[in-house]
Amino acid sequence: KGYDLVTGKLSFEVSNILDAEGLTPALVATDASKLAVIEDNKLRRLLPREMARLFGFPESFEVNDTKNSFFDLFGNSIAVSVVEKVAENLIKHHFLKEN
Repeated sequence: KGYDLVTGKLSFEVSNILDAEGLTPALVATDASKLAVIEDNKLRRLLPREMARLFGFPESFEVNDTKNSFFDLFGNSIAVSVVEKVAENLIKHHFLKEN
């Protein structure tokens, strides 16, 4: 497996291994289902609940959809908590400046 010339996509089963203590890279729909973590010295795919946690969704959040659609949904979304902090900083440093 490797690069699929027909579709123009990587065809590896796992495209990124996440570090539980590190930062999560940008998640895109084409690779969201190919994320993995190391557990008991083995690779394990990221679970839908773990993906929801990365985006700050509460534990009560449910998606009534297929697993692949779930990864597509989160792979094309943004973390609301990150947008909130960016907006707060923009307002604080650019719109509320004292003259």
